[in-house]
Amino acid sequence: MRFLIITLLFSYTISFSQNLNNKIFDQKYNDSLIVGICNENTFKTEPYSNWFFTEYNTYIPDYEIVLALPNVINEISITIVLGVWCSDSRREFPRFMKVLDLINFNKNNLQIIAVNTQKDAILSDISEYNITKIPTFIFYKNNKEIGRIVETPTTNLEYDFLNIANLE
Repeated sequence: MRFLIITLLFSYTISFSQNLNNKIFDQKYNDSLIVGICNENTFKTEPYSNWFFTEYNTYIPDYEIVLALPNVINEISITIVLGVWCSDSRREFPRFMKVLDLINFNKNNLQIIAVNTQKDAILSDISEYNITKIPTFIFYKNNKEIGRIVETPTTNLEYDFLNIANLE
């Protein structure tokens, strides 16, 4: 019986890990891309770490606004749809992650989905998100979408986050 349970747990772990951080070859990009559900650590390793850390380390957020954000972080969940090939994603995603780190956002309330050049996540159905441009940051409260930042923020990431959370 123990063997069966261990085998089932191992199989579940293997199948789960196969659905995370998948890479595919993209014809248009002419290189491999990460697609589908991924985790933040993926972007902290090659070949993504160079652009990730460059933007993360050089971004200077508006700290006055950042200080106001912790009042809502327990009520908000976020889905980010991005493309590692997209210059806007390469700029805005690391900056947004820095803001989340500064406010100690619970990363269990964060979902990151990478798409190919056709804005398809391959193994993950993202049609419900109605993605037109990337990156797209979708904010939820009580499982209901309350707003999104599409491609570039209106003011800056932290101000738009605060505005979406209606905490002005």
